[in-house]
Amino acid sequence: MPTAPLRIDALQILRFIAAGLIVLHHTIGVLHSRNIDGIPRISGLIAGVDIFFVLSGFIMVHAFSPNGRRSAFMLKRIFRIVPLYWLLTTLLWVMAAAAPQRFNTVDADPAAWLMALSFLPQTLSGRIVEPVLHVGWTLNYEMAFYALFAACFAGTASRTAGRCAGVLVGLVIAGQIFDPADPVIAFYTSPLLLEFAAGMGAALLCRHRAEHLRPAAPWLLAAGILLLVLQGVWPVGGHRALIYGVPGLGIVLGTALLHVPHGWCSRAAIRLGDASYALYLVHPLVLATVAKLLIDTGHLRQALPLALIMMTLSVLAAFPCRHLVERPAQAWLQRRLNRRDRVQSRTS
Repeated sequence: MPTAPLRIDALQILRFIAAGLIVLHHTIGVLHSRNIDGIPRISGLIAGVDIFFVLSGFIMVHAFSPNGRRSAFMLKRIFRIVPLYWLLTTLLWVMAAAAPQRFNTVDADPAAWLMALSFLPQTLSGRIVEPVLHVGWTLNYEMAFYALFAACFAGTASRTAGRCAGVLVGLVIAGQIFDPADPVIAFYTSPLLLEFAAGMGAALLCRHRAEHLRPAAPWLLAAGILLLVLQGVWPVGGHRALIYGVPGLGIVLGTALLHVPHGWCSRAAIRLGDASYALYLVHPLVLATVAKLLIDTGHLRQALPLALIMMTLSVLAAFPCRHLVERPAQAWLQRRLNRRDRVQSRTS
């Protein structure tokens, strides 16, 4: 029998921390690209992406409702991901088309814009290239996972997750056996898919064995953090699904199981978690703008002040994106779904 439902306040905070790791990783990258070396590169920061993938698998199972409709599930995912991504992608593409000399790293080809909006990987000379908004490559995986999860809908969370995980594992095995030369096939058979499967497995463990596993929560969390720290200090080779995905799984599972008194998770902290997706999407534009206004003009070239400015402005920019784009889109969809349910209940 499933245990009592988990509160996921701590996972919301973890989402913000994961986004923050990615912002810091890209901030350091921007500084180094302009020969500002005051902050060393830390390889483990990019693990924020892997934590996000594990979290996505976890949340899909946690939020599963046996009475839910497949179409409603997919629509909610689309309205969670699409509006802000399309808006920022289009904004960046228009800026690159209008001033290509200022945005020379952005592909202003209309085909690149359309491929980005379709959540399909774009290829050039036999390799995958970054979409217009470069962090969008992760959303190509996310949308594919959501579509697969919806296609695997069954009567229970266990059956749905089992079907979905089976397909993901099968794709990865096929990719390892056949080593496809086509970059798109290689993209969709990457071991990164295992991180979504791991997240679903973690959620099922929490549903059915939370009380038994809860004493191990601090150890799982500590082990995951320690592995990432060690990877940052003494980097080792290997696929990121192993060197970052395994610690990410420990961090997500440990966080989900950790008993956190209600007062510890303040409303402000939860709001930070809610804004994590907006932070993830908007920060590349903020970093590029600060770099062009302060670094390229010679006004400021000290690493620490620049990093603080970039990260602070990224967080501040996330909240308007959340409140002006994400929330209205989700509220509009919820009203439409509620109206449809009322109509169907009257006619049934």
